[in-house]
Amino acid sequence: MNATTKATIAQATVKAAAAPKAVKAKAEKVAQVIVAKAAETAKAKVAAKAKAPAKAEVKAPAKPAVKAKAEKPAVKVEKAVKAKPAAKVDTKKVTKKAQALEIMLKNPEAGRQKILAMFESKLGFSKAQANTYYYLVKA
Repeated sequence: MNATTKATIAQATVKAAAAPKAVKAKAEKVAQVIVAKAAETAKAKVAAKAKAPAKAEVKAPAKPAVKAKAEKPAVKVEKAVKAKPAAKVDTKKVTKKAQALEIMLKNPEAGRQKILAMFESKLGFSKAQANTYYYLVKA
């Protein structure tokens, strides 16, 4: 037992001595449980240390022998993978809001109806979308 456990047991014993009989019985049970848990923890730590192998004793698992049959399908898979062309992925995507802002900045003199028409033609917006983005970007 460590010092903390001993102190806890001592506190529980002192409280048990000052309390009525029903409370004393409960405090004694708590003290017994604490002692039992401390003993279990100590046993578990000792067992864990005994079970842990030394670093020098750890061995890598043996590699199984590779059969010739297993190599042929692997070669076919490699050929199939090499035959596929690699597709480029564009990581930068311009948002609709940014495109709408760009249109408005390039056409500062254009009226609302012209801006809406540009949104519809260049960005493929419906009238409702164009109107929504007009006020989003304008704000």
